Amino acid sequence: MRHFYHLLTLLAVLLPIAAKADKTVNLVTNDPDASCVIVTADYSSTRHDWNADGTMLLTVADNRGINIQTNSGYTVSSISVDGNQVASNVSSIYYIAPKALTDGCTVDVQAISRQKSTVTIAGDPSQIMVSYNYQNYGSSAWVDGRLTLEITDSYSPVKVSALAGFGLRSVMWNGSNELNPGDRTFAIYPSVLKPGDNLFEVSSYSQQAERTSHFTVKVNGNPSAVNVRLAGDDGSISGEALNAPIAFSPAFDLPVRIESAVYGRDLYQVRVGDKVITPSYGVYTLSEVADNEVVTVDVDYPDIDIPVRFTFTNPDTDGAVSNVTDSKFNLIPRTTWSASDFTVKMGEILRVALDTENFTLSATLNGEAVEGSYITFSAIEPEGYDIVVDATPKAPYQVTFYYEGQPAHFSVVCVNNTEKSFEMTGRDETVVDVPRNLNRLRVVPEDGWIVTYVYVDGVEASEEFTVTGNSTVDVYVEEYHRDNTAVIYLQPDAEWVYGLLTLNSGGGALEQFISLQPGYNVVKYNEADLPFIFDVHANGNYTCYLNGVPTNVLASVTGFADLSVFKFYTSTPAFMTVALAIASDCDATVSSDIVTDITSRESVSVAEGTQLTITPAPAGDLTVKFNGAPLVAGADGTYTLTVTENGRLEVENGPQTGVAHTAADRHLEVYTLQGIRLGIFDSISEVRSLPKGIYIVGGRKLELR
Repeated sequence: MRHFYHLLTLLAVLLPIAAKADKTVNLVTNDPDASCVIVTADYSSTRHDWNADGTMLLTVADNRGINIQTNSGYTVSSISVDGNQVASNVSSIYYIAPKALTDGCTVDVQAISRQKSTVTIAGDPSQIMVSYNYQNYGSSAWVDGRLTLEITDSYSPVKVSALAGFGLRSVMWNGSNELNPGDRTFAIYPSVLKPGDNLFEVSSYSQQAERTSHFTVKVNGNPSAVNVRLAGDDGSISGEALNAPIAFSPAFDLPVRIESAVYGRDLYQVRVGDKVITPSYGVYTLSEVADNEVVTVDVDYPDIDIPVRFTFTNPDTDGAVSNVTDSKFNLIPRTTWSASDFTVKMGEILRVALDTENFTLSATLNGEAVEGSYITFSAIEPEGYDIVVDATPKAPYQVTFYYEGQPAHFSVVCVNNTEKSFEMTGRDETVVDVPRNLNRLRVVPEDGWIVTYVYVDGVEASEEFTVTGNSTVDVYVEEYHRDNTAVIYLQPDAEWVYGLLTLNSGGGALEQFISLQPGYNVVKYNEADLPFIFDVHANGNYTCYLNGVPTNVLASVTGFADLSVFKFYTSTPAFMTVALAIASDCDATVSSDIVTDITSRESVSVAEGTQLTITPAPAGDLTVKFNGAPLVAGADGTYTLTVTENGRLEVENGPQTGVAHTAADRHLEVYTLQGIRLGIFDSISEVRSLPKGIYIVGGRKLELR
């Protein structure tokens, strides 16, 4: 019995293979350039071109047919299979079914060159425009009211359009009018043309000449707040053109549309005689307008307060209304719209957003059921509006965050609303309730830490992820300090298109994008962040100086020291000489470009625009002058000079012109540049007993040499 089933299985495999046996098809043609053969299989197709002698041998599956495709400029006059004609006059493509093809059959394809098609437009070139293959043909291309175009593209249509102020009455071709009533453009497609010339006679007219009827729009209010549009025009009539007769033609200018020209504000009323027109989405449509008709438009609503009352069927469910906004999308405070005496002015548009994510709810507006997540209406009913909301809260998503130890060194914020965040409070895990509409979360590490891995329900995710139900999230972080400093300067008065610096490129957790602004940019980095990837573009060429030396920085750069300075200029900077006159008893530090200490006590040459910083010793004060003009200390007690000319910088002790110090200031906290606290020192002389290096003393940088 087992052998019987094995035989059935073998037959089941062999029979389909036999049914799909290949067959050989011989093809011949009189013109190899006139056509090609397309074979399709499994949602793909393969093109086969003829040999130079007009022959082709194909092997196709028994259940497949073939397509004979005509090339541009030719017509396949005849297709025969084993001497029996199956098609004639093929101008595009013809499919030969599988049953017509037998193994070893011959397909004969005969083709002829197709006669070129031309299109001649007869009309008034001052009233119509003709375009073809991305080219417009004005009146200069016409001869005696006719324009003839040779059709060179089998797919691009010839378009005939009425110019502004004119219309199309008819397009006659082969004795019939091909134009649809009201159309201002007519397209002629190559596929409908016959070989040789095709004449299209276009009748056009001047709209103004045929606008013999008139109507007047009388505006009560500001006419600039009203737009009137005739069906035959692309533009609107507004402002001073209203309150006066408007010429129109019932044949092509109806319907007339009237609407507000002020965004977010509807018109109060439109009347034709005593008939009040009902708008549709703020648009008043006049399908019939009599000659000398007067249409009255009242722009402003009466100064009437319309009550709007909110009722919540279930207690404590007013959160089911996310927000309420007015005509200009201004948020109305919850305490205002939830009050029992809440009113809006007649004509105000209210938009009530419903929180369908956190609540199962239904709502009605004046007894009518509301569909969707918004209730939008214009307050025009004097009796007011009753909004009834029947809501039941949905349980929030319960998300458990797992991590190692406390503190966790990260928090979680809701991307949808960054004011909503979660602190990790447990030792190794924290369970939080996430509102369903704030389910897009992001893990934010503390300074000096990075997120290395995030797993959501066991699947690796990025630092930003979405939860769609109760979930578990594993977060792994590690320390990563960016202790090194670089300064990047972009010439402030240059035209920079944009500037971007990428640290630790590659898309990992350490990657950081820094937008560079004109002027000075201070960047903190780690050696592992290198190379710096610069993407700086200006209107014109630019030059980069690295620590004062011209450098070709067009992409990435590495191998530079801590406290390096990159300066970008679009023109060669002028260099200025600053003579230094620093009193011998004055203990001050002079730096250029924020981070470069100047060791010279005689003079320094710097590029125009360079910033010099003069920092007093801790608990000290200075008098600083440049070319005799005193400098004023900033809030941090330092003095800043932007060099724009040659000059003399004088620095000496007191009187106190900077930050005043108290006796308590003389107990000085000292840190390394890496933020390590070395302790509290009683005097600056004790600080000077430290090894040579750069320290942060009393909040200021001090270099000990």
